[in-house]
Amino acid sequence: MTPTSSQSPARRLDLLIGAGVFVLVLGLYVATLAPGLVFGDPAEYTFVPHIWGISHPPGYALQTVLGGLWQRLIPFGSIAFRANLLSAFCGAGIAALAYGSVRALTPESIPDIRRYLPALLAAFSAATATDIWQHSIHANSHITTALLASLSVFLLLHWQHAGGETRGPAARWLYAFCAVAGLSVTHHPLLAFSFPAYIAFILSVRPGILLGWLKRRREAGVPLIEWGTLLRMVAFGLLGLSVWLYLPLRASLPVPLRFGPENTNTLNGFLDLVLARGLKVNLFHFGLADQPDRLTVFWSLLQLQASLPVIAAMLAGLAWLWRRQWRAGLLFTLLLAVNLAFILNTIQDVMAYLMTPFSALMVLAGVGLIAFLEWVRLPGEFDNRAMQTVAALIMLVVPLSRVALSGEFISLARYDEADRWVEEVHTRFEGKGEGAILLAHWEHLTPLWYAEWVEKRPLAPEDVRLVFVAANSDTPWLDNVQAVIDQGPVYVSGCQPELVSAGYRLRPTTGRLYRVLPAPADEPVVTGV
Repeated sequence: MTPTSSQSPARRLDLLIGAGVFVLVLGLYVATLAPGLVFGDPAEYTFVPHIWGISHPPGYALQTVLGGLWQRLIPFGSIAFRANLLSAFCGAGIAALAYGSVRALTPESIPDIRRYLPALLAAFSAATATDIWQHSIHANSHITTALLASLSVFLLLHWQHAGGETRGPAARWLYAFCAVAGLSVTHHPLLAFSFPAYIAFILSVRPGILLGWLKRRREAGVPLIEWGTLLRMVAFGLLGLSVWLYLPLRASLPVPLRFGPENTNTLNGFLDLVLARGLKVNLFHFGLADQPDRLTVFWSLLQLQASLPVIAAMLAGLAWLWRRQWRAGLLFTLLLAVNLAFILNTIQDVMAYLMTPFSALMVLAGVGLIAFLEWVRLPGEFDNRAMQTVAALIMLVVPLSRVALSGEFISLARYDEADRWVEEVHTRFEGKGEGAILLAHWEHLTPLWYAEWVEKRPLAPEDVRLVFVAANSDTPWLDNVQAVIDQGPVYVSGCQPELVSAGYRLRPTTGRLYRVLPAPADEPVVTGV
């Protein structure tokens, strides 16, 4: 349905409150934002967009294109700060979308200020959830993953709220969702695990897209399948998928590719990357007997995101949806079930990937407050309006209190470890002409690559050569040391007990750097440093 003139002021107020939520949450994230580099993948997500490279599998085409444009459009701060700021915008977007999603589910029967409080509870619960907050203050791809999932749910709920039509103004929500779904696939294949929930929701709202109402449509002479709608949905999906073209086009350019595979302009190379075929992942590694333990893990992580009253509101919200808006209940149930089953039983970095279900659960928390406002009534002549308003405001205080309770522990505002590491390496080797070899793992190499490619501070080969120690054997440090020990002075990042156990001595130099020395012939093998 098209909003009437009487609905327009309420719509404008919703936009104003949603924008206020975004700005408020963005302020929180900027206040706790990492000012510079962060070790590991965050450094990669910082320098890859800057040099128009290609990230590790699945390639993160959307993250690279978006990050590259963002770094060039933001006119202030270092490149590392700008990359971190992009995550803050994504996290604030998740909170604003949580607000908008709950508003699409809020019945008109809830009057006055009370109709906005459930949406605010969802927004503030999402903003202060530990997982979302900590991924909103440094460069990473996972916060973008959660944003795309939140945006998909938001668009579908508003499509239903607008009437669920496939023509007219309401259809814009559906086709916008299709474009976002295409973009989602170019970002990370994990987002496809939400597609069964999306498809089930779309068909529950508009079964005629595929199924039709057989008898009625035959009698009316209307096709059983809305081919035009399907074609438009596919077209918008392909529009989103077009971001994938970055990968083959970048590999085909004559400009040197300084980071990433060079064969993504071939079908096999492209599929190897975007499907992460080179990564050995134990799909559903855990069996049925392990499920109680996996649920215990999830429960412990959920309690880090929200307090018990908010978690109780999530359960009430899901129950309310199945009773009052079963299609939305189907959407959230399938989304949570499929994502949690896969993530908890497959992925190692479970916290990062749980942001998608956590974001959905925060929306359910807001819906749970709707259930409270509808179901709880005081007997007799008590003022239900005042009671409900006070109780809802108290619920809002619960997630907001996490700012004071958790902010100090989550904040990265004073974080400078990665920048200090870069300075440490440059101070130790630059201009020394030692011909050294520095063995380092991924976490410690990425900041050095950032310094080389973004800050234009390369380390000269005559000073030091960097060697990546990949965990592709049982003794990666020993293998790499033995391969280069005769080529010059060898250093490692951090104390590596594996080398000590093999008979090498580790001599501390500065900070995290250790010189690798063979054990003297007349000394026994050293078993500790």
